[in-house]
Amino acid sequence: MGKVIIVCGKICSGKSYYSKSIKSSLNAVIISPDEATYELINNEQGEFYNIFSERLNKYLTKKVGEIAQAGANVIFEKGLWSKEDRKNIREYYKNKGIECEIHYVCVDDETWKININERNKKIDMYKNEVILIRRQYKMLVSKICLTGGPCGGKSSALVYVENQLVKLGYNVIIINEAATELKQNGMINTKCSDIDFATLIVKYQLHREIEAENLARKSKEKYVILSDRSAIEPAVYVGYSVLSDILQTYNKNIITVRDSYDLVLHLTTTAKGAEKYYTIDNNETRTENIEEARKLDDKLLQLWKNHPNRVIINNFKEGFDYKLNRIAMAVIDNVKSKEIVIQHYR
Repeated sequence: MGKVIIVCGKICSGKSYYSKSIKSSLNAVIISPDEATYELINNEQGEFYNIFSERLNKYLTKKVGEIAQAGANVIFEKGLWSKEDRKNIREYYKNKGIECEIHYVCVDDETWKININERNKKIDMYKNEVILIRRQYKMLVSKICLTGGPCGGKSSALVYVENQLVKLGYNVIIINEAATELKQNGMINTKCSDIDFATLIVKYQLHREIEAENLARKSKEKYVILSDRSAIEPAVYVGYSVLSDILQTYNKNIITVRDSYDLVLHLTTTAKGAEKYYTIDNNETRTENIEEARKLDDKLLQLWKNHPNRVIINNFKEGFDYKLNRIAMAVIDNVKSKEIVIQHYR
């Protein structure tokens, strides 16, 4: 079992210098939130500083403990200006059976002022560049898919999330469910086969997405595209092989279409855990009973399981409003995190 050495003190007090000076004698690794922030996003978190900082520190605090439990000594650089903060982190590691030392770096006022001035000079050097980056990321476009079995709340979620995003200054384009729109507009007749129907859905969905993306990019504003389902979902009705053939006519495949979304939200059908709320009366194009809805939900879970950023939103005892809030939080977190990445790479 290794031990954790917390190096704390005021900003610009010399924590990094001190950590390096004791590293060799302790045979320790240094974990620094400041260094991680610079390496990951080049200190360009902007208005999302508090969100990023809180998540990073929470993650690193846990990871430092895991490293110590694996047998290595860890020097963990943190601010911890208050006694309460130092007490809390000491108790956190104590409860995990990890030895923890607190090293508070003190510096006289004159030296501290010199250090602050030097840091401010470096910040001024990058100020113009950061302003340019923030202007550029207005061209951000995020594409998000809402999926899940029948009566999962997608239609209500689209309206709710749109309102929340607009309040935050985003433009929103909603792509309604292709199958529902095709049926309601009389574009599907009773003689239409499953394969023909799937072909129409793919064509309609891809066309709507291209239109939305072109509009968003031409505007040079921050846009979020919210799509009720996608062009790959007919696979649960006609099979992967048939859908692959349909997509091939558009020079696409299931994987490229699947991974074109920045975020996929699976809204679990109320047929799982909230059966008393399950209904298809609000959508005349749906015919599934509860058991069929559950099976369809399972198939969609399988279809999307390898998406790199899928979030499953289950039904909660707290009610549907709570579910809507979870959906909105997932979307907002994803969009904001993408802004941080865009700031870094531009």
